[in-house]
Amino acid sequence: MRNLLGEQCASLIWAASRFGSTLDADQRQMALQIQARRVVESLEPY
Repeated sequence: MRNLLGEQCASLIWAASRFGSTLDADQRQMALQIQARRVVESLEPY
């Protein structure tokens, strides 16, 4: 579980850094919400 959580958090951080400069504020917010939802969904079985 720790490895999965680490990978998912790293993915969220990567997405935040990637989208931070290429999207406007609304698009960035939506993209990060989607990524955060994926992190939460991946942890639901645990």
